Amino acid sequence: MSAPLQPLDTRTAVLEIHDTDAILVTLDGRTAVLEVPTESSVLVQNLPARVETIEILTPGVPGPVGPQGDQGLQGVQGEKGEVGAQGPPAPIFEQHFAIPLLVWHITHDLDAFPVVTIVDLDGQELGATVTTPDKSTVIVTFAIPMAGTARLKA
Repeated sequence: MSAPLQPLDTRTAVLEIHDTDAILVTLDGRTAVLEVPTESSVLVQNLPARVETIEILTPGVPGPVGPQGDQGLQGVQGEKGEVGAQGPPAPIFEQHFAIPLLVWHITHDLDAFPVVTIVDLDGQELGATVTTPDKSTVIVTFAIPMAGTARLKA
């Protein structure tokens, strides 16, 4: 609410304050807050001629929560963080096939769809069709029967 001033002269006024938390004084579009006791009189002196309003804030029952506002703009990207510690090595599973076969059926316990590398008995990588029907099975199919090792990395 706005309070009428009781002028003592052209630049001084007394405000009677009852059940109030603060007084807002607006001057040239800027607002200043004066904290006051709940029951008091405030002597406002040296008022400039351009005081626009004096508003008294009174405590009361809070109103309902207003609607949510629009989302603000995205903030600036923060600085790059430090490099973290190296994690543990990925689990590896190997299965050897000493006898050449056209299809290798591999059952593993990695509980993941692994990266599969196939090498022959001399350690040279081989081309093959690899399928993973589930997280514990790998099927390797060759054009001709092959012997070697399947390395699975989770």
